[in-house]
Amino acid sequence: MDFKFGKRINYHPIIQSVICGVIAALIMMLFQVSLIGIILSGVAVFLLVSLGYYPHYLTYLYGAWEISGDKIYYYDMSTYGRRLKQVFSPTQSKFEVINFEDISEMRVVQNKDQITSKSILGTWYLPELFMPWLRPKYLIAVKTRGGRTINLDLSWDQMWGKKDATSEIRDAIAYLKQSNMMMTR
Repeated sequence: MDFKFGKRINYHPIIQSVICGVIAALIMMLFQVSLIGIILSGVAVFLLVSLGYYPHYLTYLYGAWEISGDKIYYYDMSTYGRRLKQVFSPTQSKFEVINFEDISEMRVVQNKDQITSKSILGTWYLPELFMPWLRPKYLIAVKTRGGRTINLDLSWDQMWGKKDATSEIRDAIAYLKQSNMMMTR
């Protein structure tokens, strides 16, 4: 069985960073700031977004991973350097692989008690889409035999209303549990 979750990294983070920098420069132009001030403010905002916001929240915004056969494919975003590389050169990012036999433990982590705009309004409120710290946590924590913990995010699919996301998530979790139990026997 094959399952795909999350969103693949693309050029959106770097393009969005450039756009934010240009908007900051245009705003500074309205205040008739010197040319050097306009350029510095644009560059500063670009750097803040591309080196601060996106690397910090990349795992929530672009946490693509797949299950295929007896392997899990995921983007390794464990360090700041790896996340930064994915922001600036997304086409160079390759999936890492975990064989089912290398998995020692799996668990589903879900924060059901967190109050969200969806629980109040019946739909997601715009800030939660772009401020991932407002989203309820929903992931599969996979611990390898080497002691490394890898978090496979499910919240993106659940939040964006991917068709049949809930049933696909449930099927993937059942498949992982069944496969892991078969490997440990």
